[in-house]
Amino acid sequence: MVANGGTLFSSFHVDNCKYTIQGHDLAFDFKLLSLKGYDIILGTDWIKFHSPVTFDYKQMFMQITTLDQQVITFWDESLPTSGEIQQTKSINLLREDTVCGAIVMVQSVQQNPKQVVPQFIQKVLNKFPDVFLESSELPPKR
Repeated sequence: MVANGGTLFSSFHVDNCKYTIQGHDLAFDFKLLSLKGYDIILGTDWIKFHSPVTFDYKQMFMQITTLDQQVITFWDESLPTSGEIQQTKSINLLREDTVCGAIVMVQSVQQNPKQVVPQFIQKVLNKFPDVFLESSELPPKR
């Protein structure tokens, strides 16, 4: 289930996918989702894998624990690195580069949802099976 209340299902996954976050090389089994705007979403399965996980919202960092018990800290990269006042030109350049930071919690849902077809529709499907066959070729050119 996602933040807007919708549900996403994935039929594909990548085992032991290697990736890098802030210079730290990691690997995890990921599900592929049809989403735009995110390179990766770290769900509850990822958080559980790296448990214990610490979130510090005052200093804006997250710490995870690797399998070999190494603690890694990820800092919020959207925060300014100094207290200097930015020049107007710099601020306008920052506005052009969209920075998006988000933590998305994904809860598992039924992996193989059972589709219930109403009985009156199932009767029609059974009566005319040749009409409802899956296509095995491309449609004709028009």
